[in-house]
Amino acid sequence: MNAVDILKYGHLTVLQPLDGFSESAWDTPGACGVWSVKDIIAHLASYEQVLVDVLTTFLGGGSTPSFTRFTESGNQFNDSEVAVRKEKTVKEVLEEFNDTHDQVVSMVVQISPRQRKREQILLRKMSKRIEPEWELISREQPRQINHLSIC
Repeated sequence: MNAVDILKYGHLTVLQPLDGFSESAWDTPGACGVWSVKDIIAHLASYEQVLVDVLTTFLGGGSTPSFTRFTESGNQFNDSEVAVRKEKTVKEVLEEFNDTHDQVVSMVVQISPRQRKREQILLRKMSKRIEPEWELISREQPRQINHLSIC
């Protein structure tokens, strides 16, 4: 499966259980720890922003504020990014998640297969720095999504 398909189906996997959620269900704490469903989507939106920053470097540079916060704030990144979005409406958080996802997909298709191969090597080297956080995400995200399906 190619990168665009992975992004597309991953995004749909998150959105599918949200269809038909009531406004009050979005804000109820406890979907994952103290987080509500809205908080989980805010969390995922913040990681989409990090991905935009990573892809920005692949496409020639530019500022990378989300990636900088991610690498410098350590374990505080998740809570601080969710807190920044706390006052946003459900619609605003979901729009950010969807819009940023669309931006990621549009950036990925701009990267040539040859460059993607080269960047994979770079990412493997870089992943040793951020691997613990990504492992946590890969473990927690399916659990969070399954919980959304149950709600």
